[in-house]
Amino acid sequence: MFETNEKPHEIFNFSYKELIKSDLSCTASHNLKLFEDSIKETIRRFEKKHNAYCEKSHKISIKISKLDEKQSNYIENIDLEYQELQNQKYQLYEEQHDYELERYWINQQLKSLSEMQIINAFKNVEINIKTLVNIAYPTVDTKEFYKWESFLQFFKNRDIKVFQIKGYKEIVDLKNLNNAIKHNGVLNEEIKKIEEFKTFEEFDFVNLINFYERIKDVIQSFLLSLADEIRKDLFEFSDDRITQISQDFKQRMGKAEIKSLVKKLTEK
Repeated sequence: MFETNEKPHEIFNFSYKELIKSDLSCTASHNLKLFEDSIKETIRRFEKKHNAYCEKSHKISIKISKLDEKQSNYIENIDLEYQELQNQKYQLYEEQHDYELERYWINQQLKSLSEMQIINAFKNVEINIKTLVNIAYPTVDTKEFYKWESFLQFFKNRDIKVFQIKGYKEIVDLKNLNNAIKHNGVLNEEIKKIEEFKTFEEFDFVNLINFYERIKDVIQSFLLSLADEIRKDLFEFSDDRITQISQDFKQRMGKAEIKSLVKKLTEK
């Protein structure tokens, strides 16, 4: 294997600009639903079992109600028929208890899977943002980007208004939900502002999966828009921006240095 200090785009005669643009687009377009796809069938099976146990439990409740109605015709501790009906009810209660126990266990499994889906979704956001920054600004240290404020400040310094990108609110909701699930599992006041959790006091499979289904496509859209804003920052120079850059250099460079810079910029 040969060694070289040349960069890939220099070896293969790629356009640096086109290479970076391609890498940004490719990163933002990655399939973010691999985890979802891997657990989809498991969730479907669990949901089917959960619904079956709910149906069985409901049918038993109807049977118990009918026995209650029959019991009302007899006197407790006097009529033998009353006790016989009571024994039938006990058997039904035991059967229903088993169904409810299974239903509860399945519901917890579904909740766990939906929580992992939320955590994975936000992890994908973090990975993609860091990758986009590493591609566009390779000298930038992204270690502090786990702090949301650091991520925002970086783009603010580059005049990229992340908060104006469509889908930003949903990304923030995803971040807050991810933190709540990972740190304490409490449905706090911030989470209760999110549509799917306004009327709930705790997380469950239904509200978690409903939230995920609503925002999953927004994630990709947000990342694609962010990649495009980064592309503009790297490669689009309006007259105003060029003027601003030139004024900045004039303040920091002497005439000889400016002349040398112009020469370097016009060299092939």
